[in-house]
Amino acid sequence: MLGEQGLLSNTLMVAAVNEAGQGSWSAAVSNLHEAIQISKEIGDKWQWEESTSHMAHLEFYRGHFGASRLLYEQASASAKIRRDKKMINRCQAGIASILLATGDFGGALQILRTTNSYGPTALALMRAGEQGEAYSMALKVKDRFKGRRTKYYVLKSFVAVCDVFLQLYESSVRNRDLDRKTSDRQSSSKSGRIDATLPAGSSSARALPKSAATFLSSPPSNQRVSGGSAGESSSAEPEQQAEDPDTLQAMCQEWIDKLTQFSTVYALASPRTLLCRGRLRLISGSPAEGLKLLRKSQQLAAKMQMPYDEALALQLLSRHTKGSARESQQAAQEAQQIFARLGVDPGL
Repeated sequence: MLGEQGLLSNTLMVAAVNEAGQGSWSAAVSNLHEAIQISKEIGDKWQWEESTSHMAHLEFYRGHFGASRLLYEQASASAKIRRDKKMINRCQAGIASILLATGDFGGALQILRTTNSYGPTALALMRAGEQGEAYSMALKVKDRFKGRRTKYYVLKSFVAVCDVFLQLYESSVRNRDLDRKTSDRQSSSKSGRIDATLPAGSSSARALPKSAATFLSSPPSNQRVSGGSAGESSSAEPEQQAEDPDTLQAMCQEWIDKLTQFSTVYALASPRTLLCRGRLRLISGSPAEGLKLLRKSQQLAAKMQMPYDEALALQLLSRHTKGSARESQQAAQEAQQIFARLGVDPGL
């Protein structure tokens, strides 16, 4: 009888995991509640922790961060008694993801340094301003997606890596644009000074010898040309140019492709996949396409009852909708209302 009950509890949990991966919250919650109750009655600690941690994952994606953290803590406390390091690590990483979502980057990083969750750790480092460390940590994350054999909660790591590369790409593009403007201003200023010293009737720098014209169009040797950190040049370790826009754009696309693959198995990933695709288009200079993808992300997240993802899309829409001040303000207001309800800092 005990074996049959244990098998039933595990079957209910497996069914709930598949349902949660598709965003079928009601059915998943019902099955997990029953699985948790059965495992508790028969005294199966491992099965109880598994079911409880899955309920924590589910509540995280539904934006119920308080409930999710409590469940993670309960499962972790039970696992500590059994000395199950794998379960403890999973629960602690879950708690850290909640802290990341709600804005406690220091607390998240403190926990993540004790786990092997490279993706969330990279994002925590990025949010803490440690771009170099974040980049190095993100490179450690491997693509372990194996279809349905990959659990849906691994989405946290995929999303974290995407977020890191998108932030690095955006920063790199901004630095490149600033460098070009600075270079253009310096070239224009030098050209003006040289023109002022030319004999009457001389045209411009185009009339100068080729070497002089080349000098006028080139940035000074101590100026960034690759979008890297201050003092770097394009000739210094080119294979390590973590902030090169083209390289980072390719990395963003690679991980968005992985998210897209993930979403073909788990519908749960679809809102964030659309969001990341929209962000990439915005950064790459295609605002119309980017905004269209963000609107799709917001609408799908609302339909799937994923308020955190919905608020993220609304926040980006408010920042990048230039044509309509009213639409931008409305999106900002809706995002703030959702964030406040979830206990999230809207300034993230």
